[in-house]
Amino acid sequence: MTLEHLLHPVRDLGRELGRDLAAVALGLGLALVGGGFVIAAGYIALSRLTGNLWAALLMGAGLLVAAALVLAIRQSRRAAHARAIERARAAQANARDPLPSLVFDLAYLAASQIFARRPR
Repeated sequence: MTLEHLLHPVRDLGRELGRDLAAVALGLGLALVGGGFVIAAGYIALSRLTGNLWAALLMGAGLLVAAALVLAIRQSRRAAHARAIERARAAQANARDPLPSLVFDLAYLAASQIFARRPR
């Protein structure tokens, strides 16, 4: 087996990851631009109904509320994750040490092997 046989799959994986990264970056960029156009269209429609000042105030307030909602959801998920990690650490700290049982089991198996081979 040559070094080329080992490096060929790694090179292919790198190319696929690069293509995936480019596709994700392009998709995110297009989504951001599309979202901007949707917001602009909403602003234009709202400004025709209420005027420029109220449209700007309503759009700004709506976007601030959406941002606050995203941050609040993220904070609650982070807190839940921290609680789950703390529960796992507490469970691990309260867990029984398996070493004495392992030593006993090994000693029992060794003794049963030794005494099983003794001639009577």
